[in-house]
Amino acid sequence: MREDIVIAALALLFGIIALVLAIKKQRVLPPPVAAVPTEEWQKRVQMLERDIAGLQRMLVEKQNEIDQLRERIRQLERGAIVDNPNTPTERRRVLLVGIGDDAMLQEDLAQLRRVQSQTNIRISRLMPVSRASLERTIERHRAAGTPVKLLHLAVHSGPQGLLFEDGIADGLWLSQHLAGIDIAMLAGCSNDTVADMLRVVPAVVSMREDVNNHDASLFSGAFWLAVGLGMDANEAFERALQRAPALVGEFVELHL
Repeated sequence: MREDIVIAALALLFGIIALVLAIKKQRVLPPPVAAVPTEEWQKRVQMLERDIAGLQRMLVEKQNEIDQLRERIRQLERGAIVDNPNTPTERRRVLLVGIGDDAMLQEDLAQLRRVQSQTNIRISRLMPVSRASLERTIERHRAAGTPVKLLHLAVHSGPQGLLFEDGIADGLWLSQHLAGIDIAMLAGCSNDTVADMLRVVPAVVSMREDVNNHDASLFSGAFWLAVGLGMDANEAFERALQRAPALVGEFVELHL
């Protein structure tokens, strides 16, 4: 009988000891890390991608501002700029900008407004652009003796042509209406075959493949900024390749 009592007491004692050790172990161990749902990870990745894109855009903008300041310093050293209030204001060069009806394409307009604020280029927009509005605007400037020399078209496009509000403008139609333009930027996807047909325009920038609109807008902003600072199309193209995302340089084309 005493042996049974001793065994039971020992069993109870060991049980209490095991319980105490278990409680202590539970306090020492860190709480389990909750698994992050896949959707949550995707949201975090998207936020990081937006942050990276924003930083990249900021880098391009600051580099463009530096380029502008350097150009102004060179002009001051050559005596090209004279701060004389009696000097007539120089006529600003008009950049005619045609924007498609897709809201994403308006990112180009934001980049070009920065160009306008930093150079002697003045943007004049058609939004949404149509074949009729483009033809009418170009003809109006010709009649006024101030022909449009610079053209930027941010529209969806393909090998068949550029998608305007009132239909597709193919290479033949564009060739018939863009005479007198010196530099044209076709800021859309897979439009190099269209650019090949624009023999009436001395310099045309096109894309051989589909292009992300953000990347295209960064390239366009860098290109037109260089033009606004006095570079010719070839120099501006090379400058834009240095300033824009490297991926764009793999399929952007300059037709001279």
